[in-house]
Amino acid sequence: MIRTCFIILYIALVSADIANADDVFTRINNGIAFKMMRDIDIITNINENHFISPISVTQMAFDYYLSVPKDKRSVFIPFFGEDIDRQDLLSAFGDYRKRISTDTQDAVFVSSNMMMLSNKYQFNKEYIDDVSSVLGEKTVLVDFSDNSAVESTVNKFVFETTKGFLKGIKVPADKDTLFLFMNVSMFKSAWLYKFEPSFSGYFKRIGNSPVRAQFMGLKTDKISYITYDGLTCVKLPFRDKYSMLVIYSKEGLPLDKIDLVSFEKILSLFSRQNKDIHSEIKLVMPKFSIISIKNKLGHMLTRIGLPKSHSGRIANVTIPQYLENIFSLSVFEIDENGAQAYSSVLRIPTIESPYEIIIDSPFCFFIIENNTSAILFEGILLNPAAE
Repeated sequence: MIRTCFIILYIALVSADIANADDVFTRINNGIAFKMMRDIDIITNINENHFISPISVTQMAFDYYLSVPKDKRSVFIPFFGEDIDRQDLLSAFGDYRKRISTDTQDAVFVSSNMMMLSNKYQFNKEYIDDVSSVLGEKTVLVDFSDNSAVESTVNKFVFETTKGFLKGIKVPADKDTLFLFMNVSMFKSAWLYKFEPSFSGYFKRIGNSPVRAQFMGLKTDKISYITYDGLTCVKLPFRDKYSMLVIYSKEGLPLDKIDLVSFEKILSLFSRQNKDIHSEIKLVMPKFSIISIKNKLGHMLTRIGLPKSHSGRIANVTIPQYLENIFSLSVFEIDENGAQAYSSVLRIPTIESPYEIIIDSPFCFFIIENNTSAILFEGILLNPAAE
């Protein structure tokens, strides 16, 4: 049986036409983000933290879309929420990827793609050219029966993209694999306003006793917060052009109140705030790390509308593709310094403030690119002490 395989790895002055394209891509990406978040079964996975990169899933879905004959692509409209079958629109995605990325001393966000093709088949040149143009993919011919060589190629790509952070990736491919699409996205940045080092406290859990966790604190009048529909929303700026949006409710995990419409409303309220006038706040939130492995991501994507199978235009034979073989590994860690691997155990002094936000129970969070509002990573923290 011929197999296809997708792997997604995450580590959380333009013209009017291009700006409109940016809006379309952000709507598609953020729409996918909320479809995935609302599909999470919190009841059966009551202590399993959630973390994934919508921008990575969006690129995988675009690759899948481009592999379908043009007269069959209308089946993707419900999933994307847009008809994207316009060459000028698709060709603008490469520029969009560049605009949401950065690689500076202050922050890094990179999202790179690689396509590994079996040397047993002759592949459709138009398809290869399309994905290279839209996704900037690096294309490599391989013998999938040589698993060690395949894993060596994959890990070289991952190691270089993540600057040595990830390595030792196992590849779920075999001699019958037709191709392997891989996206690697990595984000790293320091907070613009540094938190005080950690102290111990208790984090409330859904349906379970509290767990001991390390917290960090910040007293400032520089960050933005709003209240909306019973939610407390805090926008924490990283250096450069990224922020972490935390959405929290004392009444419990606010998933039923969070969708694309409310998210856009929250961002619009932040944008309308007077940037020069803020009340001083005391913010306390947990330090945490998440390693999220999703072996059946394809099942989730079909539940939220991505077509389950089709006969593609990839190679010189008619080959049915299925979405079962999609795997994701997501790694995220924040502490008082930012989104990076670092730890420190000190005590925070007691601080007084007119407005206090203590986030000590489950919450949603999003890493966003400020100029486009694109969600790069999304997560749900249920248990900061989870392994």
